[in-house]
Amino acid sequence: MVQRIENAIRIKQSTNFYEIEAILRELPSNIFLKDAECRYVFATHYWHHLKMDEGDPNWDIRGKTDLEIRKDLDNAMHAYESDKEILRTGKGTEYMIEINTDGVQEFLELIKRPVFDEDGNATGIIALANDVTEAELAKRELEKHARTDELTGLANHRAFDEALQELPGRCDLPISIISVDCDYLKQINDTYGHLVGDEYIRMAATAFRAALPHRAQAFRTGGDEFVALVPQTTRERAEEAVADMRSRCGLFKLRDHSVSISCGLSIIESPDENPFDAIARADRSMYEDKASRRRG
Repeated sequence: MVQRIENAIRIKQSTNFYEIEAILRELPSNIFLKDAECRYVFATHYWHHLKMDEGDPNWDIRGKTDLEIRKDLDNAMHAYESDKEILRTGKGTEYMIEINTDGVQEFLELIKRPVFDEDGNATGIIALANDVTEAELAKRELEKHARTDELTGLANHRAFDEALQELPGRCDLPISIISVDCDYLKQINDTYGHLVGDEYIRMAATAFRAALPHRAQAFRTGGDEFVALVPQTTRERAEEAVADMRSRCGLFKLRDHSVSISCGLSIIESPDENPFDAIARADRSMYEDKASRRRG
C-alpha cells in the first residue's frame, strides 16, 4: 500500500491520491502515512510544532522523518523509536504525548497501525493523531479538584493517603513530617460560629504553607489538622520551619484572637521505615506540644 502510494506520487498518476487526501483533510484528526524508513508519505495537517520552512511555499512533509521536522526532540525520538518497534514487531500502538511549543500546551493521542504487503511484511505505518488537549486538561482539572481541599487550597486527605503509599523506597531522605493542629478552634466556633471558624482555619493554613519549602507537600487531613511531608530536610531545618509557622500565625488576628497552632514532627531516615509509624510519632509530638501549651 505504501509503495503504491509512493509510486503514484512519483509518476504523477496521483489524481485519486490527492482527491482522497483532500477529503481526509476535512476531518479534524491528522491522518498520516509513513514508509518503511519512518519517512512521511503524506499527512493531512501540519501543526505548529513542526519545523517548517515558512519561507518556502513548496515545503512538504514527504520524505522527512520526525527527527528532521519536530521542534521537540524528545517527542521526535519517542515517535521514531515507536515507529521502528511497529515495523519490527508488526504490532500497532497507542499513546499520548504532551507538547509545549511556542508557549502552547497541547496533548495529542497517537494511534498507529502497521501496513502490510502481500507477503505479510510490515512496510509502513498508518496513523491517526487526535488533539485531546481540551479533554486532557479537563481531566487533569477534575483530578486536581479531587485531591484539593476546597477551604484551604491545600491537598486533601485523599492526596495524603496517596502520598503515604509512595513514601516507602523514596530516595530523597531524610523526610521530615510536620503535624499541625489549630488551637482554640472549638472556642472560636462556639463563640462566633463556624464561618468565622473556617476563616481561622484558612489563616492557619496560609501560615502553614508559607513557612514550608517549595518542595514540601502540604495537606489538610482533618477539620483543623494539617500535615507536611518535607523531603531532604533534617530535624533542625524542620524545627526552623515550625518556628516560622508559629511566627507567621501570630501575624493573623481574628476577632481579637491571634491564630495559634500546636506542632509536632518526626523524621523518616530509612527507606524501610513504616511511614504510618512516623506519622504516629509526629501526631504524638503535636499532642504533647498542645498539652504543654495549655499547661503553660
